[in-house]
Amino acid sequence: MRLTDVALANLKVRKVKMAFLLLGIVLSLGTIVSLYTLISSLQVQLQEQMEKMGVRFVITPAVETVSYAYNGIVVGDTTVSKQQTLPFETVEQIKDMDLPSLDVISPKLVIANQMNGTNVLLSGIQLEQELALKSWWEVKEGRLPEKKDELLLGSKSAMQTGLKTGDKLNFFGQDFLVSGILKESGQAEDRLVFVDLHTLQNLSGEQDFSFAELRFKVSQSGKEAEYLIDAYSQTLKKGLPGVRVARIKDETLARQAVIQQFARFASLVAIVVFIIGWLIMAITMMSSVNERSREIGILRAIGYRKSHVMQIIILEAGIISSLGGAAGYLTGFGIGAAILPFLSDTGSRVAWSPMVPLVVLAVSVLVGLTAAIYPAYRATRLDPVEALRQV
Repeated sequence: MRLTDVALANLKVRKVKMAFLLLGIVLSLGTIVSLYTLISSLQVQLQEQMEKMGVRFVITPAVETVSYAYNGIVVGDTTVSKQQTLPFETVEQIKDMDLPSLDVISPKLVIANQMNGTNVLLSGIQLEQELALKSWWEVKEGRLPEKKDELLLGSKSAMQTGLKTGDKLNFFGQDFLVSGILKESGQAEDRLVFVDLHTLQNLSGEQDFSFAELRFKVSQSGKEAEYLIDAYSQTLKKGLPGVRVARIKDETLARQAVIQQFARFASLVAIVVFIIGWLIMAITMMSSVNERSREIGILRAIGYRKSHVMQIIILEAGIISSLGGAAGYLTGFGIGAAILPFLSDTGSRVAWSPMVPLVVLAVSVLVGLTAAIYPAYRATRLDPVEALRQV
């Protein structure tokens, strides 16, 4: 009879105890795998979102005091439309800088005006550049402007002015058609009225712009990304003296911090669960050896060596830990995939790597073998004569 057959026979005889041991391994590894699946999936989704939205900076005149403001940019008060601006040559200066990851420059002119007796902010934009920046924009009513004499209303500005799609209004002596109304986003653009930048410049006589938003495509993550972002910020500040350069911190950065904290917490939980699983395995195997003193005595009496007894114990641990590793991975991955939609509002695509199940299986077997070493050693130290006296 082979040693593997003896090990399998022992596992069949002790079905209940081995089932509880298997359950403990599955729960331990399942907890670790589910946490890893959640964290890795959230990190992948966050990285994709950051690559899509990019890292944004805002370039503004170095002015602080305001009555009306958009993202901290001075635009005057209810009666004064004149404001501090930047020369349009600033855009060309930015393009000439060594900024390889810069993919969008969106200059804007913001002017306070009245519509239907309500004070509003007109925002002159280059629609194509603005849509590239604001991927979350969604037209609730109507459509996007297609002509120079069409405008787009933010949700709150539409409520304040009472305007609807198809309505016409006049400012600076020219009629404009409301082509669409944006869905509420909870950001500053909800209170703006968007028109073509060059049209607003020509009508207002202001050829400069109020501020510009820049977007950088950064594929790196962690410290590498922060280093690049800091380098871009320093380059902009040195190349644009007297101009304020600030990074726009949005909800993606806050989500990144939350995920990092969750990852640290999950790491601590995984370490504790790993230790508990190892102890469960070691204690169960030790208990099994103590209960099998007569069986081990008989094996020794019929010619099995100490090395054979040790191999039988280690084989049992290897078999049970292999099954537990496979079942633990499947259980943990399933739980992680089921929980992910409740933690992510950007999708429920689960990150998967073919290396993870192999690593889990290898770790499970390693845990089982290391936990069985001392019980196996204890088994080899049993005196076969003393053991046979119990028969």
